Amino acid sequence: MSKEWSVRIEMVHNAGEERSLKVVDHIMRQLREYAAVGSGGATSLGVQISVTADSLESAFAKSLKTFTAAVLKAGMPHPFRIVDAEVETAEHLEARLNEPDPELVGIAELSVLLGVSRARASALAARRDFPAPYARLASGPVWMKANLSRWLGEWKQRPNVRREPGSTPADSAEALRMAAKPRE
Repeated sequence: MSKEWSVRIEMVHNAGEERSLKVVDHIMRQLREYAAVGSGGATSLGVQISVTADSLESAFAKSLKTFTAAVLKAGMPHPFRIVDAEVETAEHLEARLNEPDPELVGIAELSVLLGVSRARASALAARRDFPAPYARLASGPVWMKANLSRWLGEWKQRPNVRREPGSTPADSAEALRMAAKPRE
């Protein structure tokens, strides 16, 4: 039984940025019937297309053949090579795109959760037992809020550290657990 598939293909080349951008435009026109989206740079080119096929394997084969033909017809000079590909059902792609973004916590938010200053939150985040950040941005590390609940529940605050009135580590852990529950 045929299904709709979303296929992403990336390649590297040595055509240069100006030539690559012209080729991307030409490829997008050729792949219009496949609902193509794409991007290109000085050394890489990527497209995502939709195809109908009976299996993952046949979806990939059809996409690779279609993409390669479009690249050659657009005049992409050799050598170029495929370096990455991803195949998923259109249904899976839709579900993945509809997932909520994770709630992220930086040092400022962490200080509020812990009831401590930003400087103290930074010092705690540098500890070996603190969860690794989800990402490091120019503004500093960020964590997924749900990944901090265990550490918050186990953290023992020193008596001489100031807290917001009525705030405890257990309160913060409970607040994280409540925030991590699926919304109805």
